[in-house]
Amino acid sequence: MKNLTKTIALFTCLLALSLSTQANDTIRMIKKLAGGHIFGIAATDGEQFTVDWGDGTAETFTGTGDTQVLYHLYSNDPGRYEVTISANSEDCLFPYLRCDRVDTLDLSACPSIEILSCGSTLSTLRSLNVKNCMNLRVILVYGQKLSYLDLLDNTVFQDLLCKENELTSIDLVTIEYISCGENRLPLSELYKISEMISDPYDKLLGRQVFLQRRLVVGDTVDFSSQKEFGGIATVFTVEKSGRLAPPSDYTVEDGVITFHKSGIYNVIMTNAAVVSHPLHGMARVIAPFEVMDSVGIHEPAQEVSKIEVHPNPTTGELTMNNEQLIINNVGVYDVYGRKQKIIINYQLSIVNSINITHLPAGVYFVKISTDAGEVVKKVVKQ
Repeated sequence: MKNLTKTIALFTCLLALSLSTQANDTIRMIKKLAGGHIFGIAATDGEQFTVDWGDGTAETFTGTGDTQVLYHLYSNDPGRYEVTISANSEDCLFPYLRCDRVDTLDLSACPSIEILSCGSTLSTLRSLNVKNCMNLRVILVYGQKLSYLDLLDNTVFQDLLCKENELTSIDLVTIEYISCGENRLPLSELYKISEMISDPYDKLLGRQVFLQRRLVVGDTVDFSSQKEFGGIATVFTVEKSGRLAPPSDYTVEDGVITFHKSGIYNVIMTNAAVVSHPLHGMARVIAPFEVMDSVGIHEPAQEVSKIEVHPNPTTGELTMNNEQLIINNVGVYDVYGRKQKIIINYQLSIVNSINITHLPAGVYFVKISTDAGEVVKKVVKQ
């Protein structure tokens, strides 16, 4: 009994210490800006918070309990700024944030956040961290550049409005409403989400479009992981130049598609088990392909054909010998044609490198665009 009493006393002390050292709510965002910037935030009435604008200036504000619009004037020359919003006490909470023109947003140190709204015609948000946000209920991120959302810590989550992003995966434990059309989600992701929401009117799954892939006649595409859900077989419809493709142009066997003739194709996948809003039509996934004769894809301009990507296989770092060509952009795509990484206006010297350490092991395609043409290299990530 004495040992048990000591254990309880020690636990109580540790708990009290952890509560006393709990960090105040903090929000961090990174943005590239010129001129004025506005964002909205709700903070506890009467409590103070500080905004470090990332350009050497900081301001202190007092919360009103309602949304406050904050404005800051940056230099007219574009610069990259890391903005930090910090509560000045544990009593100051940030339940609501509205921001735009942000490319990185970290809310992992803001457990009180309940509603997040990010919208911008500039489509800049690429990274969103909402780990530890146990009170988060609503996210609105229309028209951004998000490719992945991790909502596994958000156990009271309700509504996700994420149309027109680049999402290929969403991890979550609970959800009541979603609008996610015009992303790159496979049927497997749509089925997972559909099963979590009971009311079909709360599931606006919409159309999903993968990035176009370039293939050679005779190549196969493996969609076997998408062939069946809930005991219902997926329907694979193949269109060519906007019309149903002739059956002689392709074969579909157990979710594996083989193209026999060149052309521009769309593989459209639907499954009745993936239930969506009845007035918005059946959820569908479109995978576009440009299928070329072997001469057309394997014999690019002589200069471009000399570009090498090594090592292959790789553990993460890829080096490109560009034969003194100017590389305009480099894209890395998975076997479904989904963009994993892209660098625009590369234009470096003779030897260039790109890091894919963050990608899981598997097969990828590196598309290199130069002034002399394009070339696609298949690489294996170990």
